[in-house]
Order: sequence, then structure tokens, then C-alpha cells
Amino acid sequence: MSGFVPNGANTIAAYTLSTSKAGNINIFARRLFLSDGGIIASTTFNIGAGGRITVNAEMIEIIGTRNGNGALFANSFGPGNSGDIAINTRTLSVSNGGRLTTASFSNGDGGNLTINASESVEVSGSNPIDATPSRIRSSVAIASASVRRAFPGLPDVPSGASGNLTINTPNLTVTEQGFVSVSNEGMGRGGTLTVNAGSVLLSGNGSLSATTASGEAGNIALQVQNLQMRRNSSITTTAGLGDGTGNGGNLTINADAIAALENSDITANAVKGRGGNISISTSGIFGTQYRPQQTSESDITAASQFGLSGIVAITNPQVETRSFLVELPQNLVDPSQQITNGCAANGGNTFSITGRGGLPENPSSALLGRAVWWDNRDLSNVSQTAQKLPQTETTPLIVEATGWRINAQGQVELVADAAGGSNS
Repeated sequence: MSGFVPNGANTIAAYTLSTSKAGNINIFARRLFLSDGGIIASTTFNIGAGGRITVNAEMIEIIGTRNGNGALFANSFGPGNSGDIAINTRTLSVSNGGRLTTASFSNGDGGNLTINASESVEVSGSNPIDATPSRIRSSVAIASASVRRAFPGLPDVPSGASGNLTINTPNLTVTEQGFVSVSNEGMGRGGTLTVNAGSVLLSGNGSLSATTASGEAGNIALQVQNLQMRRNSSITTTAGLGDGTGNGGNLTINADAIAALENSDITANAVKGRGGNISISTSGIFGTQYRPQQTSESDITAASQFGLSGIVAITNPQVETRSFLVELPQNLVDPSQQITNGCAANGGNTFSITGRGGLPENPSSALLGRAVWWDNRDLSNVSQTAQKLPQTETTPLIVEATGWRINAQGQVELVADAAGGSNS
């Protein structure tokens, strides 16, 4: 939704001018886009409370342009309380002067603002024409001169209490003068800013803040895995704006790791009241340290200009080391029983036959390569049939007769050997 019509900006609104509560606004969309002065608003001008705005969309973009700032807000200009806003989305982006706010400009309380973003929330930049910074805020504010002219019954100093602001997301990014805050410029107390996130990045004067003028400052509670602060970014709870007397709020940070670089500060300060308390629990903190007063470095301070300073407590979580220990036996091992006794003088020579592999390797000697051939074929199924050669009878050698003789039968035989025979 963007742009202007002849009678004003494109607007979806629910408001009350009486003692009755304003109606609620429920939006279901795949994408909600507000720019060029497009507005979704719930407003009360009397005793009746403002209506609740609920947005369910996969993607929400609220953008400021040269033609105007996109805005989604719930305001109170009377004694009635401002309505609440609930955002359920995958990604939320507020940029170039866009606004997502609940506010009271009178004696009513500011509404609560709750954001559930399954992927990311980003607040960055300012309007290119009037330098209005992008913001997500729950506040009680003193009306501007133009608003006072439009609503002449507004008090000079509002007395309502600020609403609370809660952000649940894996990734929160606040950069380039964008801010996320709970604030009270009147006499009432500040709200509480709660962030539950995996990663928080603040950079380029981006800030998370809870501030009040005269009432008790709001509190900030961060439950994150990684907190990174760069380039003059800040996390602050401040009381006593405009010479007020409020006490500084409490700031609690639970993070696995914190890095604050390039004059990025964590503060809980006050002007006339007591400084707030800062409690940080982290496994590692880098680039910053506690100092009594702010400097040009990255500081952690809980000071009061004219009152008592607050307390800063930085702790490291205790690791249960017993779960990582290995239980050892109570009886010590006797090393003398682990070494074999030997004497070279009593040793005898030996000769061993170990087969083709040779002697086993000695662990203290170099390994020597051997080329040994093994016939790994399976010869169990191979049978060899030996063929028997036929035997041949020896034929007597025929020689020339050299004599004759008469055998026992009275027969005459020719013989080669003359011995025992007669020649004729």
C-alpha cells in the first residue's frame, strides 16, 4: 500500500472518538508493503482504548521515500490507552524512515508491541528528505507543534506509562541510525525492551535503548548467542533526559560472545537520579571494558552525573568440568612390573627355521623389502594321469655260428661260442 489520494495518504484505520474501544485490525497476506506515506493505524482520541493490530504475513516491508514514510502504528491522543500491535512474519524490514510504533501523546498508556519473525528483523537508514530515522518503538511522547495545533487539548507533559517491546527472531540487525526503543518523555515510567535472538548486529549509530525524562527508566533484557556492536552503536538505559530526576534502568545481557568495537557503548546512565545496574553474563567479551565515565573508546558504564553510580557485574558462566573427566584407577601401576628383565651375558645363541617369511621383524630395526613368490593356485582339483608305456621284448641278436655240438637229446646245435663245441 503506497502513495497518496486527493484527500490524504492511503490509510487503513480503526479509531474511537468516544468511551468505546476502537475496533481491531487483522491482516493476513503473503506480503505487506507500506511506502510513500501508506499507513495502517489504530487511534483513540478519548477515553476508549485503541484497537489491536495483528499482522500475519510472510514478508513485511515498511519504507520511507521522498513522497513520505510508510507507517504502521497504534496511537492515543486522549486518556484512553493505545492499542497493542502483534507482528507474525518470516522477515520484517523497516528502512529509510519507516515507522512501526505504539505511542501515547496524552495521559493514556502506550501499547505493547510484539514481533515474532522466524528469519530476521532489520531496521536501517533514514528518510532521504527529512532525515527521519527508521524505528521500532513503544513510547509516550510530547506532541510536536503541528500535532498540538491539530489536537489542542493535549497536555504539555504526558503522564502515561510506556508499553513494552518484545522481539523474537534468529537475526536482528539495526544499522545506519535506525533504532529500537522504549521511551517516555513525560512523567511516567519507561517500558521494557526484550530481545530473544540468535545474532544481534548494531552498526553505524544503530541503537537499542530504554529512556525516560522524569520517571523510572525502562529496562533492557537481551538473551542472544552473539552480540556484535560497531561504529558508534549503543545499548543504553538512560533516565533524566531534559534535566529529569529518574533513575537509570537495569540492563541485562546473556550472550555466548560480545564484541563492541569502534566507540560502541553499553550504558545505564542517569542525570540526577541513580545510575542503573548492568549485568552481563558471557563466555567472551572483546573490545570493551568497564569505565567510570564514557570515553572515545568502547565503554561499559553505569554512571550518574549528579547522583550515585550503578553497579556493573560481568560474569563468566561456570563450566561443569566433572562431566569431561575420565575416572582413573586408584592404585598406581608399578613400572618395574611392566618391563621384562633380561641380561645379555646370560643369553645364548639360537637358530630358528621360520619358513619362507624369514625371521619376524624387530620393532627397533628398519623394515626390509622382500620379494617372495607364492603359488596361490588351487591344485586340489587338478589330477595328472601317468600313461604307462608298453614294454617291448628283447629280440636275441643273431650272429654267425662258429661251431656245433650235440645236446642232451642227441641233436646237433649250431653255436657262436666255440667252447664246448666242435668245428667241422
